[in-house]
Amino acid sequence: MTQSGFANEIGIKRANLSNIINGKYNVSLEIFKKITDRFTYIDPDWLLSGNGTMKRETKQTTNYVIQPDLFSNPPNIQPEKKIIPEYRKEIKDKKTSIPSKKEENESVIFTDAPVKKVEKIMIFYSDSTHEFFNPEK
Repeated sequence: MTQSGFANEIGIKRANLSNIINGKYNVSLEIFKKITDRFTYIDPDWLLSGNGTMKRETKQTTNYVIQPDLFSNPPNIQPEKKIIPEYRKEIKDKKTSIPSKKEENESVIFTDAPVKKVEKIMIFYSDSTHEFFNPEK
């Protein structure tokens, strides 16, 4: 595979790959992840350190865990279920549930409040003046 083909495969600019190969830049974590995501058969330990074999063994376990990003939901984590409280009738004490004879005879009497009438309105202006208004009768 050519350098430009490899850059296209992992989705980076050819100039960036050329700078990495020439030693001008180091491989970033983002580019490392792009390589391991695209070429799943490559052993990440080999890619980082050069130790071991290039191809990943099928039963090999890795020593690192890829953290999910903020917007993905891992499949093994279920969202919390919202607990809805169930409706229950209040249990009343026997003493308070039986009305007494005195309570049965009491009644509430509503009286009308006295009617309020506007007598005077004062308006204050920003130039320190004021006016009075009296409603007509």
